[in-house]
Amino acid sequence: MIDSLNIDLLQVFIVVSEQKSINKSSEILLLSQPAISKKIKQLESYFSTKLFERSSSGMTLTPAGKEFYQKAKLVLNDFQALHQVENNSVPLKKLRIGALDNIASIWYPNFFKKALFNARSLKLSNEVMDLITPFNEDNLDLIFLDSPFKRLLTKDYEEKELYREPYVLLYSKHNEFLKDSKKEILTSKDLQQLKFIMHPRLCPVHDRLVNIFSEEELELPEIYEVDFVESRLALVAISDLITILPLSLAKQKIKNNDELFIKKLDKQFVRKVSLFSDGKADLDEIIEKLD
Repeated sequence: MIDSLNIDLLQVFIVVSEQKSINKSSEILLLSQPAISKKIKQLESYFSTKLFERSSSGMTLTPAGKEFYQKAKLVLNDFQALHQVENNSVPLKKLRIGALDNIASIWYPNFFKKALFNARSLKLSNEVMDLITPFNEDNLDLIFLDSPFKRLLTKDYEEKELYREPYVLLYSKHNEFLKDSKKEILTSKDLQQLKFIMHPRLCPVHDRLVNIFSEEELELPEIYEVDFVESRLALVAISDLITILPLSLAKQKIKNNDELFIKKLDKQFVRKVSLFSDGKADLDEIIEKLD
């Protein structure tokens, strides 16, 4: 005797009732005939009554089976209606979506290809405030953004963390300290004696770097600012300057570049990326659509 009913048992019962055949039901439900027979017996045991008459011509409902069939249909219909309510989110074509460019291009290119043609609007940018400002002003419904920048959101939001990845340091042969260093992992104290070239302050990695030095009460190293990653990497390749990038982006940038090298950073140098919604979209449903 089973402890409780479940939707699976009701679905099996309804299909067998309507098909009047375990063999046909097996094809529809993609279950073996013995498995279907077992589920029918579970139901009959639960109610302590016979629900089907079995004969060479097939399965027919008993009077008790007919009564249960009507009630089971109502329960299943109510469940399906509830499922529709739970999934009654705004479709992609009505959503205004924003994302940092490297999140979109490296992690979820197929999703953003679809969004380009199907979303109400799509905004990709390298600038955090290009996403924060329109989200706060109700001009974006979803944004893909580094988690720490939620401190800049001024409206109610829902958040789901998408992934984490390490930051790494990029340098060239012109950096004598790093070229000769045997250390596999660099700490914030190691970084103090280096010269950085970074994206201006409101950048995920620049923001994380400053916060780590502040948390550890360390003086910031020398930092120069340049807007574009390609320009930064070009300058790193011909000087002792260094920069920091998320691992996925760093791998992409050095793939065909034998002038640049990677050093690992201490474990606190981690990027956390989240999906933020203003409540119009079901975040779990959006995440299911991601690559």
